[in-house]
Parts: sequence; C-alpha cells; structure tokens
Amino acid sequence: MKEQTANALYITSRPLMMANAGNALASCSAFSQAQTIVAELTKRYPMDTVVNKILLPLIQARIELQKGNPAQAIQFLETTRLYEGYALFQIAYLRGQSYLIQQKGTEAAAEFQKILDHRGSQPTSPIFPLAHVGLARAAVLQGDTAKARQAYQDFFALWKDADADLSVLIEARKEYEKLM
Repeated sequence: MKEQTANALYITSRPLMMANAGNALASCSAFSQAQTIVAELTKRYPMDTVVNKILLPLIQARIELQKGNPAQAIQFLETTRLYEGYALFQIAYLRGQSYLIQQKGTEAAAEFQKILDHRGSQPTSPIFPLAHVGLARAAVLQGDTAKARQAYQDFFALWKDADADLSVLIEARKEYEKLM
C-alpha cells in the first residue's frame, strides 16, 4: 500500500489525490508519512476551503483514530460539519467508528444512519455496506439485539457474493452468531 501510494503521488500532486494518499497512509499507521502530506497540503493550499475544512481534518482524524485517540478524532472532525455533503460517508464513518470505540452507541448509530439514509449521494461507495456493520455494533451497545440482527442481515444480503475470507465479513459473522 505504501509503495502504491508513493507511486500515485509521483504521478500527480492534486489535493484530492494527496489527501487520499494521506488517508491511506494513516490507515496503514504510517503516521509520519501522513503528517508529511498534511504539512505539504497546508503549505500549498492555505486558503483552500475543501483542503483545510474537509480533507486535512479527515487525515488528522484518521491518524488519531489509528493511534487510539477517538475523542481527538472527533474533535478534528468538528470542522467538517458544515461540509458533510461533500464527503458525508467518510466523515460520518470515521465519526461513527470513533463513537463505537468510546462505547457511545447512540451517537455511533446516528452517524451510520446518516450514511444509510443518503446512499444516493454515493451509490457505489464501499462505506455504505460497512455502515450496516457499524449500525449493528452501535445497536449492540444500546442493547437492541433485534436492530443489531437486522443490520447484520442487511450487511450479509449486500455482501452475499463477497469473498468469504474478508476480515470484516468474518468478524461480522462471529458478532452475529453471538446475538443468536
């Protein structure tokens, strides 16, 4: 992943590509490389609203989430609230994941529900099916096993043809079995 990211950055240095690379690196726990991209974007585009109010906070939030600091991740995402329409799925998903880690089921459910309610804005996003898993996990935290089972079933229906060895699918099946 790191090599592919470096190759992509060699080809182009557009802000969105750089931000995607920063997010990928943060997801791989390559924090210093992700921070280098944050610094570069900040330097190149100091007045760009999309960069400074959406893309940079997303990278910084992902870094903090990967480091185990969900409250700090949520704090970085606060600046994105006005711009959620631009990157709703990524923002809501990160915020939802952060709330799950903090055991805040109600807040997490609200974030994942935003994604499920707005599928038409990003119909092919891989985050959409994952929102069902997030909603199921949030429902478990809330003690609503019926809602959790339904959310897992919705996820399984969407991924019925997925590779059986995908880690999120394996985890979801184990979690679902515990509800039975």
